Amino acid sequence: MRRGGARDATRRFSRAMRTTAVSALRAACHRAGVGWSTGGPRIGTRRTPVAATSTPHRRAGWRGIATGASDNPDRQPTTRTDEEAAAAADRAAFERMTVAELKDMLRARGQRVGGRKAELVERATSPTSSVGAGFSTSTAASRDRSSSSSSSASTAAKKKPKSPPRMVWEVTDPPLPPRAPKLDKAIQPSITVLSWNVNSIRALLEKDPDVLDKLAASEDADVVVLQETKLQTKNVPELDAKVLANYPHRVWNCSTKKLGYSGTALFTKHEPLNTWIDPFEMDEFTGEGRVVVAELPRAFVVGAYCPNSGEGLKRLTGRCGAWDPNMSRYLFELEQNSGGKPVIYVGDLNVANEPIDLWGNHAANSQASGYTPEERDSFKRLLLGPRDDGGAGLVDSFRDKHGVDAKAFTYFSYRAGARPRNRGWRIDYALVSESARGEVHDAFIRGDVGGSDHCPIGVVVKTRT
Repeated sequence: MRRGGARDATRRFSRAMRTTAVSALRAACHRAGVGWSTGGPRIGTRRTPVAATSTPHRRAGWRGIATGASDNPDRQPTTRTDEEAAAAADRAAFERMTVAELKDMLRARGQRVGGRKAELVERATSPTSSVGAGFSTSTAASRDRSSSSSSSASTAAKKKPKSPPRMVWEVTDPPLPPRAPKLDKAIQPSITVLSWNVNSIRALLEKDPDVLDKLAASEDADVVVLQETKLQTKNVPELDAKVLANYPHRVWNCSTKKLGYSGTALFTKHEPLNTWIDPFEMDEFTGEGRVVVAELPRAFVVGAYCPNSGEGLKRLTGRCGAWDPNMSRYLFELEQNSGGKPVIYVGDLNVANEPIDLWGNHAANSQASGYTPEERDSFKRLLLGPRDDGGAGLVDSFRDKHGVDAKAFTYFSYRAGARPRNRGWRIDYALVSESARGEVHDAFIRGDVGGSDHCPIGVVVKTRT
């Protein structure tokens, strides 16, 4: 073949490769939500038309991209080859994209998405990152590789459908302790209290609108207590109408100090004698919606979302020096001032009391919120400790019922697949007064129920007529 003919063939194939690259880039931009014009990608929503005159917009808006001309009409455009003009237009378009849009496009092309914006732009514009680029034109084998690469990029660009939330779990390692048989309440009166940190009730109901009703019905619960509802007061009527229709008596306690944070709620089948929210001094935790209380004919039910000591243990002093002592004193006086009516204290108490209540890494976790020596000592001394020594005199119903060797967890981090590997913490409790210790029929963890990073827990306490 003549040398000139070889050059012509090379040019024709290069143009074909550029056409393939442009087509693939157009498709990737479409999937990433980036519009396309003849000059290259256009930033903005797909449905917004390009106006003749545009003004700068924030991320939610769009921008027109001019190619081959300056913003100043009096200035003559610089003479460039078609390839240079296209490359400049592409780079300008990529630089106008947000980091999120760049990552979406790179992800759709099957490329790495880490790094700063400048790195993302460089990756998007570099020749080796274009579909079809970087391959030799000398052999049929290289053309086959190019075709395969385009096919692979197209496959990678297809977004995988988001898997549905896992609402049912099988706990096998180790299995949960056996449950006690159901009581016939007509023969043996009892109170069943169910507690769950839902980690946003709105998010939970989006996963399964009926999960709370099904759970409460499966346990024949008399009282349902929730933590971390994350509701604002203005949103309560909307959510209140959607949950637990068989529990007409309810109290919501929303955080007013920080909106969309913390929050507790309590629901009862039968009308309580009294209800309260935040009934004792909270110091730095005031206004965070952390405590709900109901007085029933035969028991008090106190539900709480105990403060987490936080990153860097910033709230450890307030937690152990104020919250725990005030809660302990309140629980003690509640029973004492009522003539001995027992207390059932449930909720996310944010501490793993014993080594068996934590999956592992005990030395490292002793510096982390929830397993510090200070938190564990405070829990043992102020809540489980005897009354004549300044404690509330409560009993950990799960540990008392199932023994010191029973290993089960109530909280699993969303990171690193903790729940499938059963690497959790037991930080949710049902504590009962010493006077009710012998009346605990069942204390359970519903490790089979999903929808939150916490498991529902509960207790069944026999009552005297």
